[in-house]
This record gives sequence, structure tokens and C-alpha cells, in this order.
Amino acid sequence: MLNQLLVEISKGNTLDINGLADRLATTPGMVKAMLEHLERSGALLNVQTCDGGCQGCGLAAQCQKKNTENRLWEYIIPYSG
Repeated sequence: MLNQLLVEISKGNTLDINGLADRLATTPGMVKAMLEHLERSGALLNVQTCDGGCQGCGLAAQCQKKNTENRLWEYIIPYSG
């Protein structure tokens, strides 16, 4: 399921946890846990926590969740877990 999550992330769209959970047929809690695991393993890099709004954010044009608290990750390396 981790590889499926990375496939979704590597498509380059902005996705929310609930949307990812639906796509992967799992719970939002499981998606959060997988994202945290992938971040710890170095496959994802947390590039921004969006708690200050969208002003000045280079990803604002692509983001579908404006004015909410979000975390953005960048896909770094192929996961071999």
C-alpha cells in the first residue's frame, strides 16, 4: 500500500488525506501513518506546513485546499520497502 500511496503522490496533484484514503481504500489515520513513515524513511520530504495561509506560497496556484492547515510533501526517492 505504501507503493500505491507514492504512485498517487508522484502524479503531482495536491491531494488531501481523505481523498488519498478513498483512493487507497483505507482510513485517513492509516494514510497519515504511512506519510509519516515515508517521511522518516527519506522517501518524502515535508516541504511546507500551511498554517500561515497561501500568501507567498509557490504552490498556491496548484493547491486545492486554500486557507486550511495543510502539510506539503515532496517525493524524493523511489521507495523500496
